[in-house]
Amino acid sequence: MSGAESGDGARERDQRLAKLELLRELGVNPYAYRFERTHRIAEAVGSGDALCEEGSTVALAGRVMALRGHGHTSFGNIKDGSGSIQFYIKDAEVDQPTWEVFRLLDIGDIIGLRGVLFRTRTGELTVRTAGLELLGKSLRPLPEKYHGLQDKELRYRQRYVDLIVNDGVMDVFRTRSRIIDTIRRYLQEHGYPEVGIANVPQYLYVREGPRVVGLDTYTVADVHGGPVREPVAVGCYCEDESRCHRSILRELLQARGADVD
Repeated sequence: MSGAESGDGARERDQRLAKLELLRELGVNPYAYRFERTHRIAEAVGSGDALCEEGSTVALAGRVMALRGHGHTSFGNIKDGSGSIQFYIKDAEVDQPTWEVFRLLDIGDIIGLRGVLFRTRTGELTVRTAGLELLGKSLRPLPEKYHGLQDKELRYRQRYVDLIVNDGVMDVFRTRSRIIDTIRRYLQEHGYPEVGIANVPQYLYVREGPRVVGLDTYTVADVHGGPVREPVAVGCYCEDESRCHRSILRELLQARGADVD
């Protein structure tokens, strides 16, 4: 990050801190404890036409991802873990305290909205805001909209930001989680116990006979059927190698239900 960028970020944070103090002066808790929502955003979008016809009030919560002001009316977008939706707010349709809170919002803030759904002239499903609550004031700006978070190292070090601004990354992690759950469930259903040993990423295990042992948190699997032999630790980078091996074998035996005391 360049000095100019760092300076811009510091100024932005100072501005947000000033807004935080203004909110507190208005009697607004910038980190509310609870908000009761009626739908996740994807659920509201999926039932959008029905909810529009019913005129039912919905309560949605999410992170502000865009704000577009037009004088006494404004549009914006919020996003939760399931999807995003546009909202519309007009000063004449909300009370003065709500409008003051809206004017102090920034991209990245988490808010709760109450209102009815309607479709704009372009057909976009939108919340007509009747009530707005600030649930969490963001003190650091999100990456710029169009360029996003591009630095690969920064994406790894600030994965939480990557997940906020890049929808595809969240999809990758959801898919990864489902794959791991499926593999774990399959092995458990076929009688393969999962053995977790703390603080052993430095060990290396090998296949011995029909049993395979992986690294760190691993699955002990009888892959060929028939008699099972214990694995052997062939690599240890601690000062007391024999103690490490004894500790590993002890935990393996305990995982199998053996009394090793």
